[in-house]
Amino acid sequence: MTYSSFHLFRIILFALLLGLSCCNQDEGPSIVLIGDPPITAVHNRPYTYEIKAEADADNNGLSIQTIQIPNWLSLDADSNTLSGTAGWSNLDRTFSVELQATQGDKTLNISYTLIVALGEIICDSPFGNPSESEYALPYNIGESYRMWQSYCHPQWSHKNWFSYDFDMPMGTEILASRTGTVIFERDEFEDGTNVSGNENFIFIQHIDGTVVHYVHLMKDGSLVSVGQKVEQGELIGLSGNSGGSAGPHLHTSQFIGRSNFDRQYSIPMNYKNAAGELNANNGLVIEVYYEALPYEN
Repeated sequence: MTYSSFHLFRIILFALLLGLSCCNQDEGPSIVLIGDPPITAVHNRPYTYEIKAEADADNNGLSIQTIQIPNWLSLDADSNTLSGTAGWSNLDRTFSVELQATQGDKTLNISYTLIVALGEIICDSPFGNPSESEYALPYNIGESYRMWQSYCHPQWSHKNWFSYDFDMPMGTEILASRTGTVIFERDEFEDGTNVSGNENFIFIQHIDGTVVHYVHLMKDGSLVSVGQKVEQGELIGLSGNSGGSAGPHLHTSQFIGRSNFDRQYSIPMNYKNAAGELNANNGLVIEVYYEALPYEN
């Protein structure tokens, strides 16, 4: 075979192969996904993924099905929207999501990994009906104290934090707001130093795992020990002015558990025996005096 004949043979063979490839190849994806799914959800805000896909020109008969999703998500078949809120129990967990788009005999599988991360607190959260609260004010019946700084104050230290500051004199008796077990306490620091980190405090954990801390106690102002069980309304300490404090007061807040006491882990709390104005969410209000009324444990 001459070179020219061999060259012609190669051209014909290539053309045949190209023709076969052209005739046998798929025309491309039958269904095409538009946009990537969000792969991170925050624990306290709705996760939403509107699944958009293209099939034929008018998408007749196109539908989305769930193959595998976490139990806190659901699919709205009318809008093809996957949505739900993960909650605290799913924080720092990773989930597999598998969906399928179909149109007749055409299919497209959509698989991805979804991670639940910590979200900033939602200050406009409902605090619940105070009459159903597990908590009582942390001072004696009949006493009234001013709310010096309420939760989520935009300029002060409670920004993005569910926490309260009660303005009260040195040595005021502090009571347990709820029955629980003392998990941390210290009272060795002097009052009035204004040194952040040198706060005297008591942390009490409750049967549901939540923790309330009582902070800025006076020197030698803890009257309990670690491991001690205390009842609601029991005397636990004396208020003071220790640590980073602008004046004598009691700082208190509730956390989801004992693993982390950063402000993002704080949760709403109100009191069943607080007589005084509440805001629209049933939270306590700055500059209002709250009297501790009698209550049943």
